[in-house]
Amino acid sequence: MTDFKEDGIDPVYISDIETYDLLYLNGPGRELFGVGPDEDITGFKCYEFLQHRDAPCPFCTNRFLSRDECYVWEYTNPITGVRHLLNDRLVDWNGRDVRIEVGFEITARKEEGMRFRNLHQSEEIILDCVRDLYRETDADRAAENMVRRLGKELKARRTLILDYDGERFRNTHEWCDAGTSPRIDQLQNVDVAPFRRWIEVLERGECVVVENLRELKSSIGAEEYAALDELDIDSTVAAPIEQGGGVTGFLIIENPPGNIIRDIAPLLRTLCYFYSMALQRIENERLLVQLSYHDSLTGLYNRNRYMQDIETLANETAPLGVVFLDVNGMKRINDLCGHAKGDELLRACADTMREALGERFSLYRIGGDEFVAIAVGLDEPEFRAFAARLDEAFENSAAHVAIGTRWEAMPDNVEKMLLDADEAMYHAKWVYYQNAAAAPGPTAR
Repeated sequence: MTDFKEDGIDPVYISDIETYDLLYLNGPGRELFGVGPDEDITGFKCYEFLQHRDAPCPFCTNRFLSRDECYVWEYTNPITGVRHLLNDRLVDWNGRDVRIEVGFEITARKEEGMRFRNLHQSEEIILDCVRDLYRETDADRAAENMVRRLGKELKARRTLILDYDGERFRNTHEWCDAGTSPRIDQLQNVDVAPFRRWIEVLERGECVVVENLRELKSSIGAEEYAALDELDIDSTVAAPIEQGGGVTGFLIIENPPGNIIRDIAPLLRTLCYFYSMALQRIENERLLVQLSYHDSLTGLYNRNRYMQDIETLANETAPLGVVFLDVNGMKRINDLCGHAKGDELLRACADTMREALGERFSLYRIGGDEFVAIAVGLDEPEFRAFAARLDEAFENSAAHVAIGTRWEAMPDNVEKMLLDADEAMYHAKWVYYQNAAAAPGPTAR
């Protein structure tokens, strides 16, 4: 049969262990406490919302929580009157410690002891995945590790992530068991039309569960059935991955054991939430690095990166070539034409350096109108050829620049080498202004 789930059957909430801020409450939790699906819970403390208390609960389990295992206890909530078996665990979320609590209604679980054990094991796997996600600093590695752990520990045939753009999807990450052939090359640029019914459900933030494809043959469209049958799918669970307010992909488990398939769906939905948060954190960290080491005007490395690289170069034994470059007349350009024109000229200088020096050089803007280019491993003829190419490029540009260069086969004093190149550049700048002062009419190069 097929089942579309909004948020599973068990209440789940997340709160900050330091501030007690309530950060997340899933669908069953909202239903249990009489909260609408769109009602904002921001600003509530967990003890206020869940217990109607004015201060943290005296029986709070925060002090017992760890990242390695769940703290399990029973409690009857005085607001709902329902007794739950509670599973609490500590998770790192964007650099702060949070508790995640899953409540299993005890009466129902007494009738389904085996299901509870399976669910508990699955929850442990999901929480291990969450822990892994917040250790990662690389988005691809985070996805690869997640699908591998899920597939192996859930004993599925295949786990994969599909990227979705609204019309087509493509397989970006995949894990298969030993007897299954990969499909990552096959599932590229695939039309979603056969799966439109699924897409409608997933775009609502719900999960799709197919327990037995053969039982669906008479109740779903022929195109959908044929597509699933061709992919050799007997059963599957799909959960949406959301970014920026919309669905951007799907996490799919193919042919997992039948005794866990219904219970794994809400846990996958929660995992996708943490996966999306991890992707956003990784991207934010990447942007912070970009901002801290790149000049926003030109896109070149900035002075922070230059100083860091200079420390590394102090131990360099390979040939080293250095170019210092300064734009002549920047103050005059800013005064007469405005700073926007000056910025345009600086960007043009950076582009000229990129074109002339290519990828063999690290390029920096270390001051207002001052640039540096550093190359490791070039022999002297190669370095001189690049320097000549740079001279020629600026001869044909609107910018008047002063350039100083130095090259050493085995640099034993990098700081002195940089100072010598800087002095050579300032000498060229002095010559430029001497010639400009002596020349009649407009300033010459």
